[in-house]
This record gives sequence, C-alpha cells and structure tokens, in this order.
Amino acid sequence: MCTDKKKICPLLSDYQGLSACTPEELFERKETVDILQKATAGLPRKIAESAMSHFFDGLGIIEIAEERGVTRQAIHNHVRKATRLLRYRTGYFFRAYEGR
Repeated sequence: MCTDKKKICPLLSDYQGLSACTPEELFERKETVDILQKATAGLPRKIAESAMSHFFDGLGIIEIAEERGVTRQAIHNHVRKATRLLRYRTGYFFRAYEGR
C-alpha cells in the first residue's frame, strides 16, 4: 500500500501523487475505499456524514463542526464512534489483509 500519507489520505479526494503508486497499490486503495464506503453506508446518518467528511474528504474536526454549526466535541465523538464501528464491521477484511 502507498506509504506516503499524502498519497492515501484523504482516501477519495486526494489524487496527487497517485502516479507514484504501483498498479497493485492502486488496486488495494480502491478495494479499501470500496469496503469503507459500504461499511459507512450502514452507519447512523450524522455519524456517517461526519466520518465521510473527515476520512473521505479530508476535512478536520473543527472545519466539520463549523460547517455544521455544532461543537467540535460532537464531531469528535461522531468520528470516534464511526472508527469503532468501522473497525468492527470491517475487522474480518482487515485481519485477513494484515495476515498476508
């Protein structure tokens, strides 16, 4: 997988540097994004929106809070809960992936 954080985060909106990735890395990235999108779709609406903005769009906690007119803590809690739920929902995939 691409190790340069600028290449992989945010997952969907940052396409700079992708030419430095191998075809295998690009495939793994797309596969990971697909799995995360499916898992995120099953989250409660506010939690999913916060997670999508943070993980996929690359927005910071403060930016999301200001945009939505809520507290930083509320967005932090949403992202934290989304992270826990996504780890639970995708755990099998990522355990299998790490075991390669």
